[in-house]
Amino acid sequence: MDLDPVRTTGYALAPDGASYRTVYRDARGTQATQLEVREVNTETGRTVRSPLRVPGWSGVLDAPGNRLFVICEGFGPQLGSGPPGKGGPGMRGQPVAAYEVRTGKKLWEREFGPKGGRGP
Repeated sequence: MDLDPVRTTGYALAPDGASYRTVYRDARGTQATQLEVREVNTETGRTVRSPLRVPGWSGVLDAPGNRLFVICEGFGPQLGSGPPGKGGPGMRGQPVAAYEVRTGKKLWEREFGPKGGRGP
């Protein structure tokens, strides 16, 4: 199988095995990053649809691929000097949001860690 030549992370296989969902990260320099959930046909390896596109620095699907969890929604590397763990956005004091992939509905948003991302 020849997969679409793009950078994606995480895979959630559909119960019937006909497709899987993955998260594509569209980063353009220091601009805010867009995350896109892509549904890929397992037989052809081609994207058949993109049910959700939201702003965010990083995203991960739940095991069945029904929810997308997004860190630093609407923000890019301008929050720090590099990627998470390298002086850039990380979990500490950063917003996290959850989305229903099928409907695009935002389920919740929370900030974890101390306000402003500062801590010991």
